[in-house]
Amino acid sequence: MFFYEGLSCPYCHTRFEETDDIVACPTCGAPHHRDCWKEHGACAHADDHGTAQQWTRDKAFSDLGQNSAPKQHPCGNCGTDNSPYAEFCSHCGRPLQAENWQSQSEPAGQPFGTPPPFGEYAPFHSQPTGFGGINPDETVNGETAADLAAAVQTNTQYYLPRFRAMAQKNAKLSWNWAAFLIPSYWLLFRKQYLLGSLLLLMEITLSTLTMAAMFSYATALGTSRSVEEMVARLLEAAQTDPAMQNLVHFISAIGVVLLLMRLIVALFGNSWYLRHNIQMIRRCRDQYPEGYQAQVAAAGGTSFILALIGYMCMQTLPTMILMLIGV
Repeated sequence: MFFYEGLSCPYCHTRFEETDDIVACPTCGAPHHRDCWKEHGACAHADDHGTAQQWTRDKAFSDLGQNSAPKQHPCGNCGTDNSPYAEFCSHCGRPLQAENWQSQSEPAGQPFGTPPPFGEYAPFHSQPTGFGGINPDETVNGETAADLAAAVQTNTQYYLPRFRAMAQKNAKLSWNWAAFLIPSYWLLFRKQYLLGSLLLLMEITLSTLTMAAMFSYATALGTSRSVEEMVARLLEAAQTDPAMQNLVHFISAIGVVLLLMRLIVALFGNSWYLRHNIQMIRRCRDQYPEGYQAQVAAAGGTSFILALIGYMCMQTLPTMILMLIGV
């Protein structure tokens, strides 16, 4: 059964389909088409917020002639009722396994506090992978975990606990393997445009210098009839030719610089990403006070296309530059 079956978007009044991209108001939980929310900039029921007419699921299903909304299921960790279709608890972020849905036992551990007022999906479906056990209402550097989850959107169970740990310890260092292995692509994938572009430019520059030095020296050795012959000449020259030895040292130095760049991004990447998300949330709140969550959801997340463009630039630009300058 579709979770919003029978309900309609309050902005365009079109009945929801199972394939629709739906977001929920963070105040009352009213579902909207994502595009409708972005166009309107706020909940269509905003005038009723805080009143007896505020939208609720029970009222919505009652208007459809049903007794109540579909039965809720308690989280096995904190006891919060969740949608029977939710994958993660809207309160504590723990995964809702099938055994949790059927469990009627007393909740283990202590609840974090008052659950969100709509008690179902978190705003904008922004944490499909959960909160990593963090209370959505908990603040990290002044912003709630729910807002940070809306900004991160993917892999939130990894980032939110690290954001909280860094904020609690006032720390800047936190290792990130993705940032170490593919630093510029990771920055672009996480929509850190300025840092990602600067790092990519440095990588392209260093790669171009390395290729230019190698091609220049290979040309000085004379045209080879085959790659194998050229490699053999370079290896022979590396043993006796001071110029070739200087080239090896130059390339090694570039390798050290690239390694240092990877280490810096891996160690500080999570801190930069936290600052990036907090600045983005506050910028959206300043520009759209009534509907900033929708703007955060639209501006946040990831961009595979941007990372792919960065990869293609890295693979093609050094060679193109060398061809243009005639190396």
